[in-house]
Amino acid sequence: MIKWRDLFFMVYLLVSLFHFWNFSPENVYIYAFFGLNFIVISTIMVYHIYIEKAYSPFLSTFLVFNYLFFLVAPMSQITEIVGTEQLTFLNKFPLQENLILKTLVLILIFNISFFVFYLKFKTLAFKRAISYKNSSKKGSGSLPVLALLWLSVGFIIILTNFDFIISEFNRPSWQSPDASVVEGLIKTKILFVIPLSGIIITTKALRSSLNISNQWLMYITLFLFFVQLFILKNPLLAKRHELGPIFFVLLFLFVPRLINTNLKVCGMIFIAMLVGFPLAQLLTHVNYGAQELFSDPSLLLVAIENGVLTNGYYSLNYDAFLNIGVIINHVADTGLSYGYQMLSGILFFIPRFIWQSKPTSSGTIVGETLKNEYGFNFTNVSNPFVSEAYHNFGYFGIIIFSIILVFVIILFVDWLRSANLFKQCTAIYFSLHLIMFLRGDFTNGMAYMGGAMISLYILPSLAHTLLKTLMFSNKNQRTADGIE
Repeated sequence: MIKWRDLFFMVYLLVSLFHFWNFSPENVYIYAFFGLNFIVISTIMVYHIYIEKAYSPFLSTFLVFNYLFFLVAPMSQITEIVGTEQLTFLNKFPLQENLILKTLVLILIFNISFFVFYLKFKTLAFKRAISYKNSSKKGSGSLPVLALLWLSVGFIIILTNFDFIISEFNRPSWQSPDASVVEGLIKTKILFVIPLSGIIITTKALRSSLNISNQWLMYITLFLFFVQLFILKNPLLAKRHELGPIFFVLLFLFVPRLINTNLKVCGMIFIAMLVGFPLAQLLTHVNYGAQELFSDPSLLLVAIENGVLTNGYYSLNYDAFLNIGVIINHVADTGLSYGYQMLSGILFFIPRFIWQSKPTSSGTIVGETLKNEYGFNFTNVSNPFVSEAYHNFGYFGIIIFSIILVFVIILFVDWLRSANLFKQCTAIYFSLHLIMFLRGDFTNGMAYMGGAMISLYILPSLAHTLLKTLMFSNKNQRTADGIE
């Protein structure tokens, strides 16, 4: 009987074969270096699903990101424009074989370095098993009170931001929001995530081994938190990079068996992004009606030959690989940043009106370069983590940033294996957010994750600690009064 991991790896190889079969660059070295990157990614994949015993959803998302954004998407994009007259990508950036080769070398160095250091240092955190239960009863009595307070805060947030929510519902994706960057960040990345942290608090209360006299009230509270979350974080209001992490946190809380192994996480994301999306596109973008397809299913093969399965990768959602080349040219013209440019991400919480000389985000640098030099009319673009490394410290930065990423993952693995549900859920959130973080740019990745960390860990942890202290001091005071 075939095992699930063997079936998944077979699908992985078949999808890869399909893309390499359709890949047709004019330079054989480009084909060879994509092949080398595929070998490295596949080596990590084999280790992850066959050899690695410890649970690491972070490596799963790292693999899917690399496979999708640095392999499948650029191969499809290059094939799309080879043979055309202009030889320019969707972002107006011209196809330059030397830049593609250098980009592939940078990615190759980063991935090899990351994997080597991951193997070296992962034992620092992979020692404890993941706990789905509270390790301590202390303070559990304050959780129901905290859940009700949090629910009130959620309704206040919805009522005071109702006009903003309606405007976001009606705003086209291409149009800038009415709120300032800081205001939008606080609202959408911190305040609007409060219901999710409320779900965590309520779940923690329901899991408590202490007797909860009004347990039915907690279930009603949990339902109302879900209503709040749907109002503030739904497909019409939130972006995909937000919905994915939220969905994974909910799976972790209520059906953890669906994502409790490396194979399940890697398989779920891989199938969704590299099989599900293209197949959905085949049905929604095919130039035939349903009646025609039912009468002649071979028309689907015609659509596949015309590139319907891969056309979805020829969009700005998959511009990460191309933008590395833009940064390579930018560094050649202006030199390395030596960490200065990264300050906009590290110190994302300082508004620009306070720090007027705050460095421009790297995504904006890429966008402005494309606009000024190639006539592209959109400046809000990505800039992947690999590119950030090269932009700031060159080839040395590629090694250093891969090590930093390993230690960040180790930190969150340690959180995932703690008995603190706030830490666990923040770690699970990061495991899916890692795709957006690696895609870039660094400033947005840091700001969005910073907002989630405030909402999911810092605020509820502080509130829980303060409430426990207050209730404990009141209890001691009543005890002292009784003795007197």
